Amino acid sequence: MSMKSDWQRLLIDQGAVTNGDRIEHFGAPQEELSAAVSATAVCDLSHYTLLEISGVDAGEFLQGQLTNDVRQLQDNHSQLSAYCDHKGRMLALFRIWPWQEGFRATLPSELADEVAGRLRMFVLRSKVEIHDRSTGIARLGIAGSAAAALLEQHVGPVPQAVNRFTDQRSTRITRLPGEHPRFELHLPVEHAGRLWQSLSSEARPVGAPCWDLLMIRAAQPEVVAATRSLFTPQMLNLEVLDGVSFNKGCYTGQEVVARTQFLGTIKRRMFPGKAAAETQPPAGGELIGAEAASGQATGRIVLSAPSPDGGYEVLAMVQISAREAGSLHIEGAPAATVELRDPPYSLEQIKPGSQ
Repeated sequence: MSMKSDWQRLLIDQGAVTNGDRIEHFGAPQEELSAAVSATAVCDLSHYTLLEISGVDAGEFLQGQLTNDVRQLQDNHSQLSAYCDHKGRMLALFRIWPWQEGFRATLPSELADEVAGRLRMFVLRSKVEIHDRSTGIARLGIAGSAAAALLEQHVGPVPQAVNRFTDQRSTRITRLPGEHPRFELHLPVEHAGRLWQSLSSEARPVGAPCWDLLMIRAAQPEVVAATRSLFTPQMLNLEVLDGVSFNKGCYTGQEVVARTQFLGTIKRRMFPGKAAAETQPPAGGELIGAEAASGQATGRIVLSAPSPDGGYEVLAMVQISAREAGSLHIEGAPAATVELRDPPYSLEQIKPGSQ
C-alpha cells in the first residue's frame, strides 16, 4: 500500500467522508463549520496539488509567466501569483514558495494537470522541470486561537508575519492572511499521520468546506475550473493582496493588467458576503443587481461555503456600483438575495510608483 493510501486510510478511519481527494466532513458538517470559526480546527488540504518548478532557469521562466516577482521570494517569504492568458484573465492562482534551487506552488487539483501542461509548453529550451510532488508531501491546514500554540508544541516556532514561513522538523509552516489565525503545513506524507493525531487530539478535524469558509471570511481569492479565464487579477483584489508586481517587467497578460491599473479606475472588485439561498451558489454563477439590464449579470460567485448560521457565505466579484446600489441576487433565483460587506483589508487602488 502506498504512503498516500495509508494517509487517506488514517483520515477515513477517523470518520472522513471523501469526494475524490476532497474531504467533505468528518460526520458532523454543521458542528465542524461552527468549530472552524469559533474554536481551533485542522483540515486536510489534499484537494490542492503541490507543483515543483526546478532547474537553473526556473526563476527566469516564472518571471515571464506569473504576475508576481519571484525574486522577492527570500527571507522565508511566500506569495500569491496569478497565471494569466494573453487577455489578462486568470487561468490559475498559486501560492508559491522558494524551494531549494527552485520553487513550489499550490493550486486546486482540478486545474493542476492542465496548468502544468500549459506551463511545460513554454519551457522550450529553458533548463526547467515541472513535477507534481503531491504524492510525497501532505498538505494540512490549521486555524483558530490555539493553532499557533499547538504548532509550537508539536512542531516548532511559527512565523509571526503573514505570508512568511518557517521550516521545522521537515515541516514547512506558512502563516496565511486573515483575522482568524490560519496556517498551512507541508510535510513528508510518512510523518503526516503522527502529526495529524497530535493536532486532532486538541483541534477539531473538519472538511474542506470549512477551509473554504475561512478563506471567504479572510476574502482570499481562488480560481477553480468553473472560473478560469473569467477574472482579471484586479477583479479578485490580487494587487492589494501583494499578488501582482507592476515593476517586474513582461509576463503573459501584463499589458492588460498594467493598463487596467494605471489608465483607469477599477470598477469591479471582490467582496465577502452572505447568500440567502436554498442551494449552494456555484463558483462562476452570475449575480444580478437591481439596476442591471434584463438578463445582464453584474457579478459572479468566486467561492462559496455553507455558513454555520444557515445559508451560504460567498466571495463575489461585482461591479462596485451594483454593490453600492444593493439588491443583488443569484441569477434565476430572485429570492436568493446576496448581501456583501467590505473585505478585512483596504481596496485603495495602487497608483504608479507606489509599489
